[in-house]
Amino acid sequence: MIIVILRFIGGIVVILWKEKYKKTNSFKLNIPFFVSIYPKYVILYVLYMFNLKLNEFWRNISIVSGGYVISQLIVIIAIPILSRIYHPENFGLQSIYLSFALILGSLFTLKYELPIVFAKEDKESFSLVILTISFSALFSLVFFTLFLFFGDLIFNYLDLENDLILIFSIFVTTLLIGLLSALLQFNNKKKKFSVSSSSNIIQSVSNALGAILFGVFGVLKYGLIYGYLLSYSFSVIFLFFSNYKSLLFHYKDYANIKNFKSAFKEYVKYPKIILPTTLFSILSAQIIPILLQILYTPTFVGYFAMSNRLSLLPSIVIGGAIGSVLRTEVSILENESKSISPLFLSLVRKMFVIGIILYSVLGIISPWLFKFALGESWYNAGILNQSVVLYAFSIFMTQCFYDILLVKKQYKVYFYIQLSLFVIIIFSLLLGNYLFNKNPYHTISFMAGCVFIVLMVSLKIIYNFSED
Repeated sequence: MIIVILRFIGGIVVILWKEKYKKTNSFKLNIPFFVSIYPKYVILYVLYMFNLKLNEFWRNISIVSGGYVISQLIVIIAIPILSRIYHPENFGLQSIYLSFALILGSLFTLKYELPIVFAKEDKESFSLVILTISFSALFSLVFFTLFLFFGDLIFNYLDLENDLILIFSIFVTTLLIGLLSALLQFNNKKKKFSVSSSSNIIQSVSNALGAILFGVFGVLKYGLIYGYLLSYSFSVIFLFFSNYKSLLFHYKDYANIKNFKSAFKEYVKYPKIILPTTLFSILSAQIIPILLQILYTPTFVGYFAMSNRLSLLPSIVIGGAIGSVLRTEVSILENESKSISPLFLSLVRKMFVIGIILYSVLGIISPWLFKFALGESWYNAGILNQSVVLYAFSIFMTQCFYDILLVKKQYKVYFYIQLSLFVIIIFSLLLGNYLFNKNPYHTISFMAGCVFIVLMVSLKIIYNFSED
């Protein structure tokens, strides 16, 4: 975010100085002269040079991460409003809806959206867009049909009504996730990173405003879900109209079965290798609300959803930004046959200090913070958050380092880590529920401790590979 601000100010300086010296051919030479006459403008010269030296890669990172930070700020601003409109059980239902939609939506694309950016030829990237959307639409339709006939079995097990609105909302969302994934990757392929950044902001704004408006008009049961549907819809529409000329051009040139078959075969390793790993990675994050719905009450699921959402914000913002940069740095070191371990250790130390301070403070003040910021009805969520912070700290410390395994091509190791995490979450929740006589707060504490141990072991495993 700081880079974005500095670049913005530096850009203004560039424009102003270019305007002053637009009639000369010595723009860069005139700047030091200008500064020498007006020493007080030395800071502006520094900002100009910062903007000038910032290479394309870092400019792109600053644009995307800047939009992502803004979108998360919108979420933070909206939560205190939403928490006073909706009840904890409404957030619990939204959490169940999101868990199903994110798990299924990610699987239905068969991960063909991932190589869109890396495809060497335009016909391949366009074919991958079509494959991603086609598989998403096909499997979403199959899911909708199956749930219409067998929804009773699943919803009864989750102690939920067989709700056609909920089923249809999940169906539409899985389809929108496929569209969004394909269009976003195609947009990044074209290096329209400002469009990606704007898409994130549009998604957050439409989600927050939509949910607030639905709540104000009394649509409490599904208002939060409708907010997400609106956000995905507006984001997809925005990305489509931002890229429709390129899509139309490629459609005329490359839309044929031969190209689609070729892309399907060329990148078949993604559904074969990447999809299973992604499956357990998503399940590890999204299975918790589903299990809590089975074991406890919708209100407690709402408490966990809110606590988890707020506690993971540092991981999303800080960890996500570090991960974006780390991925490139690790690739460079690997290509130059240099050790990754010094960079790894340096980042781990810094993140440990940041995480300990941040999550310790958050854990101490959680009950008061939740009561003050979200309202009286969320005090128990603050109590729960004192356990959730250990889980969130574990995610914060490890999530950005998995790319080291991918760069080292240790796909099996990454798969087994995600599988272990998935198994330990299910095992710890079920065992904790039994050991603590169905006390949900103690169960979450037990799960957080187990996850912490598994992820710290995985961090040591990653370090071992970083030394190779």
